[in-house]
Amino acid sequence: MKKYTTTLFLAFITCVAFASCKKDYTCTCYDNAKIPTNKNTYNQVTKNVAEEKCDKLNVGAAVNGGYCTLN
Repeated sequence: MKKYTTTLFLAFITCVAFASCKKDYTCTCYDNAKIPTNKNTYNQVTKNVAEEKCDKLNVGAAVNGGYCTLN
């Protein structure tokens, strides 16, 4: 049992470490002709924060038939 507890604990710590890792992300928005119209860079943020910000931009782009993607 002790062997499994240690393995599970290490797996949990690894998941937490990667989930909270801060990186640079770029959200690129395209118009309905798939031409890039806007590029936003988010420096040293977690992926969740970058996704939230890009999703907000995506709502605005979708009104005009476009979309945004996070890289």
